[in-house]
Amino acid sequence: MSTFHPVNEDLEHYKLIVSLRVDNETLDKIDEISGKINISRNKFINQCIKYALDNLDPDEEKNKNNNNKKD
Repeated sequence: MSTFHPVNEDLEHYKLIVSLRVDNETLDKIDEISGKINISRNKFINQCIKYALDNLDPDEEKNKNNNNKKD
């Protein structure tokens, strides 16, 4: 898996507003990291999500879906 490198620039122009719940510990870590690299919480979270989706193993996801199917 490649290493995640957040950047301080807009990667997309049009975004939708969504609501998301995270626990306090996760939010503290997000705020700590985004503050250290001087980008907004929003940009950092969006880049984390994009990285996770881009690096998702499709075979692993396919196998998980097959295991969850009912006969």
